[in-house]
Amino acid sequence: MLHALELRVYSEERHDRFSGFPAAPVANPGFIHQDVDLTGVGWRVGAAEPRSLTLVSPKFFIGARHYRPSVGDTVRFVAADGSIRDYTVKANHDILNDDSEADGGPKATDVSLGELVEAVGDSDGVGFQLYLNLATEAAYLVPPYHELIVLGKSVRGGNGTATAINDFFGTPLTSGGGINNTRTLEFVYQSVGGQQDDAFAEGGDSGSPSLVNVDNRGAIVGVHTAILSALGTTTTIDSFVAHPPYISQINEIMAAEGYHMTEAIPGSISLTLSAALPEVIRAGYEAEFGIGVSNDDLLNDGNNLKVSLAFPASTTGISAAGSEWLAEIDGSSVAARKGGLAAGASTSLEARFTATVAGTYDLAVGVSADEASPEVETVSIEVVESYLSWSSALADPDPAADLDSDGFSNLLEYAFGGNPEQSSVFQADGTTRLAPQVATTTADGEVTLQFIRRKDAERRALSYVLECSPTLDALSWSDAGAAIVQSGVESLSDGYERVTVTLERPDEGMFYRVAVALSEAN
Repeated sequence: MLHALELRVYSEERHDRFSGFPAAPVANPGFIHQDVDLTGVGWRVGAAEPRSLTLVSPKFFIGARHYRPSVGDTVRFVAADGSIRDYTVKANHDILNDDSEADGGPKATDVSLGELVEAVGDSDGVGFQLYLNLATEAAYLVPPYHELIVLGKSVRGGNGTATAINDFFGTPLTSGGGINNTRTLEFVYQSVGGQQDDAFAEGGDSGSPSLVNVDNRGAIVGVHTAILSALGTTTTIDSFVAHPPYISQINEIMAAEGYHMTEAIPGSISLTLSAALPEVIRAGYEAEFGIGVSNDDLLNDGNNLKVSLAFPASTTGISAAGSEWLAEIDGSSVAARKGGLAAGASTSLEARFTATVAGTYDLAVGVSADEASPEVETVSIEVVESYLSWSSALADPDPAADLDSDGFSNLLEYAFGGNPEQSSVFQADGTTRLAPQVATTTADGEVTLQFIRRKDAERRALSYVLECSPTLDALSWSDAGAAIVQSGVESLSDGYERVTVTLERPDEGMFYRVAVALSEAN
């Protein structure tokens, strides 16, 4: 029987990541790589051999295609606090090679991208692994990045040294079929000499990762695919996950769920955030809030773009959407993510919300990416009182209703500053009349009229139109604006003003009124 991941001088205390594996795994404090976060390296539950796989985002994992879990299988991780975390496999995605059309076109490599039904939560204590992004293949074969953390199916861990990157196709030791052409990374175990922690893969190790320690986080380079034995040596062949064409495919698949692979050595980019609010936001009505994000770097992409919005607690009906954006709503907060943003590119996100209470509020807008530190901007939002919010607590909010039977409908009370629940022809000051008044009639027959108007009438979608009629017939009223020869406005309070208009002498007897209309729903 083969014992996965053979080590030169095996020690349970030094080379086993857990004791009690797989039934009751407990972290081994003496494990050779205990200082490196490997919580994203887990295994398939219930299989004859609990082979390993590697979480590379909250919802995706990488393994070997020739031995990958099936849809519906359970995969397991041990969180940082030692608790067991189980998740269900939703799908498997092939990563293709670039074989020519003469060979039948691209074929599936031995790199498999698995997808979970539910994403690993922030509070689960399981951290996905980074990937080692270097500028050239040669850089993976020289210090310090050629020193590998090598893991195996029985949660053993050891070391390896990357020596070559090549194309591989053939039959791995543990599979019954051939591997299509796959870019691979190799490390060689010498039977004689070497260090006590040197390791090589054996049967059952397929899919287990090779990683590099980058600031105490495990950055995946490859997953075990095949083994070549020769006199005095055993060569472990890993599918080279960090191969840029594979990363591009992986990112394209993951972008549908708002993720990209996370670079172990991220660059630095500058993001510009812009916000566009409607000219008027009325309480009780849905409003749109546009957020734009630009990548100002002309050379480097941004990965795992995030936008956060913190609305006032009284806000309801919050939603957010945009091309390739995924948004999660938690109460009055929005957390939106997008897989990436290309160099020099821009993207936009549209949020919808309903502010239920009038007032001025600060909205916190945050933006970040793997290559850009989080930044938060404060956007001031002014919410105007609407008839909808003003009347929401009334027994009958119908604009035509007259709850106090004083002759003024709810809409007129709202327009002229009355109290719809208290019978009165005055505003609260007891002296300002709600109804329009004839101020004077001049000797030559000109008429001066006065009426009350809200100062912010336009923002409230209120209109006050002076109309005239010679007969009081319902169909005879018309706009009297053409007869106005003079007008003036006097401030009465913070919210109201008195309008005084002088009208030319009519040819015949005339009646006047102020018609109030409301169009805030538009």
